[in-house]
Amino acid sequence: MTRRTGLSKANCIFVVVDLDSYDVSHYPEYGGRQSKMMETITQFEVTVDLESLRGVPVILALDRLQRLREKMRGTPIRECFPDYTGGDER
Repeated sequence: MTRRTGLSKANCIFVVVDLDSYDVSHYPEYGGRQSKMMETITQFEVTVDLESLRGVPVILALDRLQRLREKMRGTPIRECFPDYTGGDER
């Protein structure tokens, strides 16, 4: 039995990722180590992989790029993403 949801009627998926939250822990009161930005990206991946949404167009909006650039001066992206191998964009 397949669970049917309103998602099966979706015409598109619109996701906004707040780049400003790359260094903000998700649920820090519970020792959360994953950033809010990565949590959003994980939710995005799960959503677009749903069988009921196969073939549905996806719009991904990256928000607060300027704020990300400002914050990276104080908290290098490498501190939050140890696997990052790119340069320091300052």
